[in-house]
Amino acid sequence: MQARVNPNQQFRSDFLFDHLPGLLSRDLGCGAFEVDTHFSWWSKEWQYISPQKTQADYNAVARECVIRHVGPHRLKVAVEPPVQEPLPQAWTPCVHWGGTRVCDNCRQSARVAGAMAKAEALFQQNHKFVRSHINTVLNRRCQEVTQATFDDLVNAVWHKVAASIDSFKDPGEAHGAQRRAWLKSVIETVVTNHFRDQMRDKRDIRLERSYDDVAAGIVAAGGLK
Repeated sequence: MQARVNPNQQFRSDFLFDHLPGLLSRDLGCGAFEVDTHFSWWSKEWQYISPQKTQADYNAVARECVIRHVGPHRLKVAVEPPVQEPLPQAWTPCVHWGGTRVCDNCRQSARVAGAMAKAEALFQQNHKFVRSHINTVLNRRCQEVTQATFDDLVNAVWHKVAASIDSFKDPGEAHGAQRRAWLKSVIETVVTNHFRDQMRDKRDIRLERSYDDVAAGIVAAGGLK
């Protein structure tokens, strides 16, 4: 009587030599002695695998069988290699560093330098006018200030000019009246803000009473006499 041939015989050697060593040592962390022991076990166990149609199917089923035998808890989780970020492009020196490229900082520096030059030109041409018009505004408001406060107002005007110079469309030296009109608006704002802040600092809300409180007090006192 002819012996029955195991249908998995054709797949046995491929798994035994190409897949089992790596599965035991690399994936399951078995040492050399333990690997030999599991090899001996597999040399008998392989024949009990259910018949498979392809090598890939056999490898998958055999792998699960070995993992169950050694212990699923020993299976190492595959760690994906870190994603390599693309290297930044080589740096090209900008104008500030002797190159020809104009970077954002170069543009910002040029804009700030131009704005400060414009503010400096206004100061050189109109510093006397600014002091004169501040005095005019104070007289119109019937406000008297010390020399120190007056100088502070002058400085505040030029600080505001420097801060808002970008919004000022300079008509040129031939249109001095338009320049002075803009400076007048700045002076009016600075002086108004100065006295508004001064009044706010002097205000004592503890002394303030609402209309309802006043009315209630009058009623409690027996009404108006």
